[in-house]
Amino acid sequence: MKRTLAILLTMVLLLALCPAGTLAAEGAAGKYTIFTIDMMGTQTDPAVLGLEGYLALYEDGTGKFVVDGDEQTLASWSIDGKTITASDGVGSTETLTLENGVIEMDLGGVYLYLAREGVDLKDFRPWDHSTGSRTAAIYKGVDAKKGAHLDYEFHADYMDSTSILDVHAKDGMYYSGRVTKAGGYEQPSATLYRDGKAYNLYPDEKRGTVALSYSSSLLTENILLMDELFKEIYECAFRKDFTEEKRELEGVQYTTEVFPAQDYSAEAVFFYDDAGRLVHVLVGPPVYMPDFGETFYTVRSIDDKVDETLFDLSGYTITE
Repeated sequence: MKRTLAILLTMVLLLALCPAGTLAAEGAAGKYTIFTIDMMGTQTDPAVLGLEGYLALYEDGTGKFVVDGDEQTLASWSIDGKTITASDGVGSTETLTLENGVIEMDLGGVYLYLAREGVDLKDFRPWDHSTGSRTAAIYKGVDAKKGAHLDYEFHADYMDSTSILDVHAKDGMYYSGRVTKAGGYEQPSATLYRDGKAYNLYPDEKRGTVALSYSSSLLTENILLMDELFKEIYECAFRKDFTEEKRELEGVQYTTEVFPAQDYSAEAVFFYDDAGRLVHVLVGPPVYMPDFGETFYTVRSIDDKVDETLFDLSGYTITE
């Protein structure tokens, strides 16, 4: 996965450089090295993705861009205020932003940051690209490293079942307790991710199995992406193509944020009550599998009340 993402980023970066205008501004020249990637509000170390490189802007108005050993020559570059425009000489385009020795490159919702040699990055924070949506505010308010808790019900038409989920995440650990109700039966189970291993747990019986091993450095960048509700929030948090509408659900009128269907994702509707709290999420049928029907979430709470005892396996019998 991480190698695939690195290759895709490399392709985007090497195809994205643009025609320039005036002479390069004094003081902007230098070598800028990739130091972080902001993916939907989450900082990711490029090394986790197997990505490394730099942008060199020379005093004579030329330069080069190197990613994972692939080199792109810049025929010219210029700067106007904080905006850098660069050209490979054959028509490819890109606009970069320079501020306090840091360059930001927008890859369409993913932001690449490069720093000039000698710049102090101790207090660096990615630049704010908030859309102003309520959904974006929820996403930005959840910190899975410090501690996050989600409590909700989940119903999928294609499964004809309802599940109650209790999700806890903190410092790279993730616990998802689930009670599935189908055909009059209830089945409790849980999934735990910690220390590079994933476990299938049966809390009532205090037993579990090791399901797989994983790269903890890649997964724990935002481990809550293992959760389906949080994934829906994540995928819509920084989209700008939403509309705010009044919609009625089960006799109650809500303010909603409607994110229309895209090529590969279904329409998602986020329902907010009068207090501004997210109470429901309705996701339409998959684009390529309409017979699967809708997915519906009823949100009880999204907070930081983490039960850290759930990460403890000492009372379980675990088999490999």
